[in-house]
Amino acid sequence: IWIKIVPEAQLWEISERTYQEYKDYAAMLRNIFGVKSERTIDLDLLKRIANNIVEAFDKEYNLLACVNLLPKVEKDIYQHSVNVAFLSLLVGRWLNFPKHRQEQLVLAALLHDVGKMKINQKLCDKQQKAMDVKERLEYKRHAIYGYEILALYENLDIEVLKGILSHHERMDGSGYPLSLKDDQINDYAKIIGLVDTYDHLKEDYHAFEVIRILSRSRVREFEVNMLLRF
Repeated sequence: IWIKIVPEAQLWEISERTYQEYKDYAAMLRNIFGVKSERTIDLDLLKRIANNIVEAFDKEYNLLACVNLLPKVEKDIYQHSVNVAFLSLLVGRWLNFPKHRQEQLVLAALLHDVGKMKINQKLCDKQQKAMDVKERLEYKRHAIYGYEILALYENLDIEVLKGILSHHERMDGSGYPLSLKDDQINDYAKIIGLVDTYDHLKEDYHAFEVIRILSRSRVREFEVNMLLRF
């Protein structure tokens, strides 16, 4: 029985230290690939960040509060990528991924939107429903651009690359860029696609409303067992 409903901000109270740690992750991403250029991405540093996030979650579960709160921060692509990394790790743990797969999953999540570096910033900031056909086609190429950028790095696992290329694919074949279905989509892409959708919907809806949307009107797009876990 609910005897008192507290504001969401109080429900997800976080310390200033935790909040700063979250901002630091986003700032590190911004420094690594925040400038649209042909400069080399420091994958070794990104792998260390992914490892640190996996380790940090053993001690600082309050980092999850940052995903569901932070109205005082204007979310950008870097904070979104951190949100997706945190939530992907949570799902990976619920699915009993071993530690090395958790680290690969977080790395793929941190890099999932790197292809947007090759797209005009104004287009990236535009709502998809406001795009014309040409703009929408160009925007949807960001998954391919990300794969092309990262395929040049020999020390990046192929499953991580698949996760980046396929994070907009959907179980019913309605996704892009290859219209893959079911088991054609690897686990990293399935997880990242689910939590990426959640984080975007959270911009317009309360968390519980987002879950309702995902479990009803969007249920065919995601693996059922994974969605139920989430």
